[in-house]
Amino acid sequence: MGHVLLDVRDCATTERSYRDVLGFRVSDYIDAEFKGTPPHEVFLHVSPHHHSLACASLGGPKRLHHVMLEASGDIGR
Repeated sequence: MGHVLLDVRDCATTERSYRDVLGFRVSDYIDAEFKGTPPHEVFLHVSPHHHSLACASLGGPKRLHHVMLEASGDIGR
């Protein structure tokens, strides 16, 4: 698995839960405008990958924004 991006109501509370309760570590933060709104995004990891989980308050209709999967180049051979 690559990573998951969650659209959350309160990014700071979500970050604290994943960091303090589940042991995720912060990779970095991004504060950039998205559809006219400046969301706060946090990227967290539990492996050497840059991030396994990201969360942002995007205000979308769904809570799961996207899932990124990784595959090796020899799939289907």
